[in-house]
Amino acid sequence: MATTSKNIIHLQGNPILNEDGAAGEAITPGHLVTGVGTLVKNATADAVCAVTVALEREEMNKGITVDYAIGDTVKVAAYKPGERFLGIILSGVSVSEGAFLTSAGNGTLKAGAAAVACARSLETIAAATTGNTRIRVEVL
Repeated sequence: MATTSKNIIHLQGNPILNEDGAAGEAITPGHLVTGVGTLVKNATADAVCAVTVALEREEMNKGITVDYAIGDTVKVAAYKPGERFLGIILSGVSVSEGAFLTSAGNGTLKAGAAAVACARSLETIAAATTGNTRIRVEVL
């Protein structure tokens, strides 16, 4: 499978983009987010959710490691099935290629049941990783 340099969030497809909301908390590009006027990390774990993801502000020369601060306008992509993005899993979490992924309840993804999956992993990530890890995913 092709690899990515892991320095952009949007990987494939034509998601709907908007900049309608401001960050209600610190948000890292790649986090699942919810809200309209005020955006926060998706706090609902193990449930079917819309796949709306904070993007980096490349037009402001800010990459995927630059967090949004409270009050910053957040660039968001609403993804549809088959589209791909670079998500985040927590330190110590292992994921196999092809595994179903669901919201972990903190803006990140985790392995989950097919019934509540919002995406599937496009690569294997070992649990020995330290710090949050970027992972290529495809929206279901």
